[in-house]
Amino acid sequence: MTAKCPVIVVFVLLVVCAGSALADTYMLSANALGIPKGNYGTSYFVSPALTLTARTKMTPTLPYGLAGTVYLHDKDGAGVQDELAGGSKEISGGGPAEDEALVFTFSTPVFTDSPTLLLNKFDPAGSDVELVVTLHDGSIVYVPTTTVDLKTVKVDKDSYTLAFADLPELVGKGPLDTFYVRTWEGHSYVDGLYVDPIPEPGTMTLMGLGLLGLAARIRKRKSTQVS
Repeated sequence: MTAKCPVIVVFVLLVVCAGSALADTYMLSANALGIPKGNYGTSYFVSPALTLTARTKMTPTLPYGLAGTVYLHDKDGAGVQDELAGGSKEISGGGPAEDEALVFTFSTPVFTDSPTLLLNKFDPAGSDVELVVTLHDGSIVYVPTTTVDLKTVKVDKDSYTLAFADLPELVGKGPLDTFYVRTWEGHSYVDGLYVDPIPEPGTMTLMGLGLLGLAARIRKRKSTQVS
């Protein structure tokens, strides 16, 4: 039993390390988060890894807009209202707080081609979506509405996925720290996000040590069998 312990420890270590690099799934409706629907301030901490921030009036003269309020619908997902919790509850391109944006900020960088968004209550005939991505090196990439490729979710005709891997503007770009979803026309909720975090250096070190330990254990076992 004692001889097997190092192998078991290494195996568990590898499983833990590998699990930390798997895609994170965030469902953003109030029901999924286990909270009442409503407004949750200018920023809402979904987890230690992800923060939502609301912005309004994203006009050419105010490219980063004014502070808004994060609204979490019971079933449809996350949207934006103005600071007084007025106007529509979705990310909207009209009304007194027009040209709204929902900002996604990560505590550690994520692979630029990994995020996939789930949009709810979206009508591609009368709505549009624009992405603005801030890379880890500080550069900004604009993805205009004309190149955003939405795919219908078969179970719901007004739900769509938006995969960053399908966007030519992001091909070959470095990791990102934040992005925002902006609507010029129409409205939408963001119901979900799937993203691959980049493993931290400490995690990579542990994985490397685990692999080295496993290799040493295998070599020792082979040497014992030969002798």
